[in-house]
Formats: sequence, C-alpha cells, structure tokens
Amino acid sequence: DTPRPQTQNFVFEMRPRGKKYGAPLYAIEWSDAFAYMCGGGNNGIENKVVVIRRDREKRCLTDELVKFNLGEQTSDVPYRMKVHPSGKALVITNALGGIKVVRIDRREGEALPTLSAPPSAVAKAAEKCSFMGTIKSLSFSSDGTRLALGADDGKLHILSWPALEKKGAIDVTKTTTKGVRNVDFSAAHDDRLLLAVDEWGSCFLYDTEKLKVVGELEKPADMPRLTLFRVLSRAESDGNVLYGVANCNKLGYVLRWKQETENSEQKDHGDGQTPLRFKLQKVSRAVVPSPVCGCALSHDGSTLAVVTPDAEQVIVSTDTLKRIKLVKGAHMAFATAVGFTEDDDAIVSVSADGSAVLTPLVVDGNLVLKMLILTFLMALLAMMVHVLGRESVKAQPVKTLDVESMLAALERFLRGHGIM
Repeated sequence: DTPRPQTQNFVFEMRPRGKKYGAPLYAIEWSDAFAYMCGGGNNGIENKVVVIRRDREKRCLTDELVKFNLGEQTSDVPYRMKVHPSGKALVITNALGGIKVVRIDRREGEALPTLSAPPSAVAKAAEKCSFMGTIKSLSFSSDGTRLALGADDGKLHILSWPALEKKGAIDVTKTTTKGVRNVDFSAAHDDRLLLAVDEWGSCFLYDTEKLKVVGELEKPADMPRLTLFRVLSRAESDGNVLYGVANCNKLGYVLRWKQETENSEQKDHGDGQTPLRFKLQKVSRAVVPSPVCGCALSHDGSTLAVVTPDAEQVIVSTDTLKRIKLVKGAHMAFATAVGFTEDDDAIVSVSADGSAVLTPLVVDGNLVLKMLILTFLMALLAMMVHVLGRESVKAQPVKTLDVESMLAALERFLRGHGIM
C-alpha cells in the first residue's frame, strides 16, 4: 500500500496561456486545426459548443470563433464529446442522459467551420438513445462506422454510424458490479477490441464481434488500492501495447502492458476463442501528486497528457514512463479534460472555471533567447546587490531604492515576454 516515490523533475515552465469562454468546460476535441469545446450549466449558464484555434504568432488561443447553442434545459448540459474521424460531426453526451449530434461543415472559401443541427433522421435516432441513461464515455472506431457508448448503468452499447442503429450491447455488470468509466476502441487490434474501465478501476477487454469478455488487465501486486482511470492502445514495431493512467493513494501513475506473442495473432482473426493476455511490463513512479481526472495520448503515441482536480497539467513519455513536464495551477478550478494539438507540439486543457489553457511542449528559439537574457539579467542583478552590500550603511537606503526599481523593471520585462 505504500505509494511509490514521486519522480522529481525540475523544468522551466512558461506562464500558461489561458482564456475564459463563459461557461464551465467539460470536453475538448481537435480536428483540422480547430479545437471544439463543450460546456454549460444551470442558472442561466449557456450550454454550448465553442470553436477556437491556436494563434501561432501570438502563441496563445483565440477568442471564441464559432458557437452553437445546445439548449436551455438542465437536460441539455453537455458532459462528454467526441469528434467523428471524418471531422464532419460531433457526438455529445448529456449529463442527465442521452446524446446529441452536431453537424460540422467546412465550405469551400470559408475559413471557419459552421455548426448546425444534424439531418432530421440522425436527430431522431439520437433521441432514441435516451433510454441508455447517462453516458459517461464514448469512442469511435478508426473508420468511423461504429460508435461505442459506456453507460452509468454498466452497459456498453455499440451503434452504427450515422444511422445510430444498435449493433450490439455488452452487460458489463456480468463482469463487474459498477458502471463504465471509460471505453475506447483499440486501434492496435483493428477496432475488434474494446478497452472498458469500470468504476472499480478494473479494465476488461471485450471482443466487439462476439460481444464477450476476452481478458482483464492485471494490476501491480504491491499496489492493491490502484484504480485505473483509462486505458489506451498503441501498435508498436514489436507488438501491441496498452497504456493505462491510474490513481493510488491520491497519486497519479502510468502503467504499460505488452501483449504476449503467442496470442498476438488475434489481431488478425479476432475470434475471441482464447483469452487475450497482456503482461504488465512497467509501472511508473508517481507522475503527479494528485489523482488523475483526464488524459489523452498524442497522435504519434510518444507522450501522454494528464490533468488533475488540482488544475495540474502533466506530460509523460510513453517510452520511459517518466514525467517530462509538470505545470501547477494551470486553472483556477479543477481541470476536466485535455487534448493534444494537431501536430502534438502543445496541449490544451479545459476546466470547470470556464478556461482553456495552452501549454507548449516544444521550446522554440525565441524562448531560448529569452532564457539567456533572463540568466544574464539575474547575474547582473546579483552582482550589483553584492557590490552595494559592501558600501556604507548611509548610502544603503538610496541604493536599495535602485535595486527595488530594477527588480520591478525586471518583473515587468519577464511578464511582458510571457516568461513569468
């Protein structure tokens, strides 16, 4: 039960570049250089989808570019969201149950996407999903033909797209007694496998064709209280790998499993006749001093982004499972979701305080120059303080004022250039 020691990484952090968007935000998805965020609430807070993008010249997020109102009722408050692989639709789950579909159009000659209600047939099909109750997670297959929904009542629903016709259902409560926390298609297994994490923090593997459980991920024996939050897959050159983000004793961890070679051929036939076996390969030291409440895998699979209720952003290498970057206090309230930009060189997290915060992962040349200037100015200031300290006490008050003025000027310079 003793938590593993934390990895101590001391990295230079730029001031997070955040903006407020007028409502608590609960999800973020990137598609075609645009970020789609959804949020809302009660008591007059607008339920909406907001479209923004990254301003590369100013190295910040734009203001709201496009907005789509989701409705004024309590039942319209959005909870989770996924963008279709085609980039032409959003599927949004409602906090009180059911789903909504929002159409995305990119017309020729127009710089911004437009959001609108879907065709009536799709809207009616979405309304019929209200019987599923609260949907806590959702995932599209890589080809966009199937949509998996994980419900609070312990059911996994697989629907066709765009008809939203039921292709199958899995009663997770036959395996566990809790609802579905997160569900993801495994692209490494050609989407024939669903990775479902329940509210107990266990991950079960389900065959999407046979609709049967074909495995369960093992946990470290020396961490009995560890609960998984989400599990994601990656096809590597030497086999399929699963990465899990987990919590134990109020600390966040990352785990890696490797599929055993003797049954790795199931990637091809997916018959579900023999259990899939994944060997727990590595467990990180604590990568964050708080529980994990959101995560995302980069497009190239090299890094994981994690956010916490304490408004922290964390970047972890999937190769070493070590923390690369930690940003504390990115938001004023708890973070809710995180996503990578389209080229994986930055992350954006969203929060219940209505803010979205951009954090670059790549240090550019301008930043290096600023750091050199900062180092020079700090050395110069330290030298002046040392010289002034050797002068007479009578001259000290005058010189102290000079030092204080220099400190104030230095602070203005650093803030003006985004370093503090």
